[in-house]
Amino acid sequence: MGIRINNNNGRCIIRFLCPIRRKYVSKTWGSYSNALDRNTMERVALSIDDAIALGLWTGSIADYMPESTYKRPTALVELLKLKSQQSDDKTAQTLLSKLSGKKELETPKQCEKWLNSMSLAPSSFNRYRGCIHSVRPDLIEGIARKKGIKGKPDPFTLDEQKLLNNLFSKSKYEHLFKFWLLCGFRNGELKALLFSDFQQDRGKYFVSVSKSKVGDVIKPMPKNKKARKVYLSERNFRLFRAPYQQKEDLYGDIGWSNFVKYQWQPLQREAGVRVRKPYCLRHTAISNYIHDGGNSADAAYTFGTSIRVIEEHYLGLVDTPKLV
Repeated sequence: MGIRINNNNGRCIIRFLCPIRRKYVSKTWGSYSNALDRNTMERVALSIDDAIALGLWTGSIADYMPESTYKRPTALVELLKLKSQQSDDKTAQTLLSKLSGKKELETPKQCEKWLNSMSLAPSSFNRYRGCIHSVRPDLIEGIARKKGIKGKPDPFTLDEQKLLNNLFSKSKYEHLFKFWLLCGFRNGELKALLFSDFQQDRGKYFVSVSKSKVGDVIKPMPKNKKARKVYLSERNFRLFRAPYQQKEDLYGDIGWSNFVKYQWQPLQREAGVRVRKPYCLRHTAISNYIHDGGNSADAAYTFGTSIRVIEEHYLGLVDTPKLV
């Protein structure tokens, strides 16, 4: 067979010099890793070879493609639109807005170039890639997931904690700041907490962390898939539980963007503190726990992480005894 099948970024391609047009023509189709797709393209190539030898070549590869395989796939934009309408998929909606007015993506190479052009964080890149894969897997053929480089914890120093504590004490978010700083929740864990999660057993007081809230969806387990208990003194237990008696899911519908933009960031600037994300309160809580005498195993359980992470990132990180 004169015409050969090659691998073009994970897809089958045939390319040859057209005896009629006197220039190279090509056709990319299917997945090179799929044996059925390769066999289909090999049959197409053989048919074209025979047609050229017999002087019957029409000049168009499409004429030799099986009708079912040559059918043009539905545009990515249309499939994303359907997906977002059926499941209210936020990622699909975001991709739709980003693709608005753009040239249609037809090959994995084009798709990869478009994704890379946005300089996305690994988590966003993988989320977009997964969404595209769910509707047009052929477009991400050969595009690997990105592995993120985890940053090191960035806790607040003792002086910074004091400055922030003074400012938050004058705001309506005093409870949130102190509660988060003491217990080191992940964002979604804090939003998912209910009044019923404040529990006591045999004279011990604790907050049960057994779920997480992402958007409007409650996930049945925290990030590490393990429920845990964060033990508190009786005083702190009653102090932090009190607002939940008025509103059972106190932070369930908190306007996160508004809180960060209009409360969290301005208060840090006012305090002269380098602006960090609220998630750094978790880093600070873990660091405080360790430097107040907690061991690695207890810290790993209390904050829902691993002993390795505690020992690699928190031991000796910063000398900040507990503020609350």
